[in-house]
Amino acid sequence: MALFLIAPLSNAHLMPAQNGTINIEGSSVFAAISVPISSLLHFDDDHDGQISHEELFRHQTAIEKEVDSRLIIKDGAVNGKTTWINLLINPSHLSMENNKSDELLVLKHSQFENTSGVKDLILDINFFGINPNEKPITIKATRGLRPTLASEVAIFTPLNHEHQFFRPAISIFFDYLKLGTEHVLTGTDHLIFLLVILASGLGIRNWLLVITGFTIAHSISLGLALLGYVKLPPYWVELTIALSIILVACINLFSSLKNKQKNTNVGRMLLVVGVCGLIHGLGFASAINAIGLDTSHQLTSLFGFNIGIEIGQLIFLCLILLLLSIIKRYFSKLTEQNITICISTIALFFGLYWMAQRFF
Repeated sequence: MALFLIAPLSNAHLMPAQNGTINIEGSSVFAAISVPISSLLHFDDDHDGQISHEELFRHQTAIEKEVDSRLIIKDGAVNGKTTWINLLINPSHLSMENNKSDELLVLKHSQFENTSGVKDLILDINFFGINPNEKPITIKATRGLRPTLASEVAIFTPLNHEHQFFRPAISIFFDYLKLGTEHVLTGTDHLIFLLVILASGLGIRNWLLVITGFTIAHSISLGLALLGYVKLPPYWVELTIALSIILVACINLFSSLKNKQKNTNVGRMLLVVGVCGLIHGLGFASAINAIGLDTSHQLTSLFGFNIGIEIGQLIFLCLILLLLSIIKRYFSKLTEQNITICISTIALFFGLYWMAQRFF
């Protein structure tokens, strides 16, 4: 046990900002995490965003109590018994001028009664700072003193502050599938875009073509973005998504008013939908980046999220079919051209509103 406690501590002094380790050794779990002082502002007496040795000594008991309540280590539903907590000013962030640091190194040891060892390690962290770069905390979990295969990295954020390590791949797949489905069905801008591309030409054949084109395009950019090959600031992604809605709505209106019929230029629409789909894929990536891919099963979580997006799109398509059947039954005088113009006008309004909102 003594070696287990000393080994992580020897590396703890070099802990990078917003990073940490958690190690399982039998029924014991040791955590070492560097947290921003801005997550503990009420202990910063001079309000300079840093902590001194004097401030740490003055509030050590209170900070230890708070750390114990905000850093929870569990085996399934069972909370570990805290045997000790230690607090250190992170030397790698220590300012030589004022002998202060903006990072506090938190060390905690938890013991479980289960003699067969910790099986379902769950970590719940609530140490997120006020600055954007202080929001994520990266934790690497390992088993044993010489972990090789038994290791996993997780990114904790205010939206995803609890994580269960070493889960089976199938469980991760369904979690991300649910996440993808929820993101589509709650993303108003994506739903409006889907609606306006469906309005480009009513009919199952046209719908299958444009949905397939959109799916292929956003899957490519989503994968490239999440795997780190493509990076674009979220501001420009959100602005371009609004512009994509405006573009497709204008194409629909121009085609309908000029030809007085539905848009029959499927090739042109597929090209537009493909380009816009690449942008929307980056939008999906921005959403999942707030939570992060499961680092041990990157492809599994990416695949699950993408399948979830398609399920969300199919659910939305079924709702549109139901709505159109109701419209045709009770408003039989409405033509396809009328429906296209109506939907595109509404989409144009939302697109202009979102563009103005995101631009200013």
